Amino acid sequence: MTRRTLRNSVLVATLIALPLLMGPGCPLAPAHDSPAEVQDVTPAEAEALIQSHQGDPGFIILDVRTPAEFDSGHIAGALNACVMFCNTSFEEAIADLDRSASYLVYCGSAHRSPTAAARMLEQGFTHVYQMTGGLSQWQNEGRPVEQ
Repeated sequence: MTRRTLRNSVLVATLIALPLLMGPGCPLAPAHDSPAEVQDVTPAEAEALIQSHQGDPGFIILDVRTPAEFDSGHIAGALNACVMFCNTSFEEAIADLDRSASYLVYCGSAHRSPTAAARMLEQGFTHVYQMTGGLSQWQNEGRPVEQ
């Protein structure tokens, strides 16, 4: 892990944890009536979500790796919106997506997807699942990918 990646991970974790530690009086604390939060799911839970939403246009699988990584193999039906090391910004990549849909977000090893999921919430998305372990864990557990 590079220093930059470690620093970004620590920053994201701090920004997520601070409101929880400070409580409802903290100006960064989420409003009690705000349902938007990232829900972590395991690959098994992600697979169950995918199966239960088969054919549902309001459920979108979002791979946030680079286009080259995406082309080397991805979860069937996934869209690609690169979050880091890309030619366009992530915000540009997700600009036209439906903010009221449900999104299952993943990357290669769950280092980029938490950042992407947090940025999606900042952009007004309300239902975001983040797959822990990333595509590597998905594959290690014997789940298929397509190219």
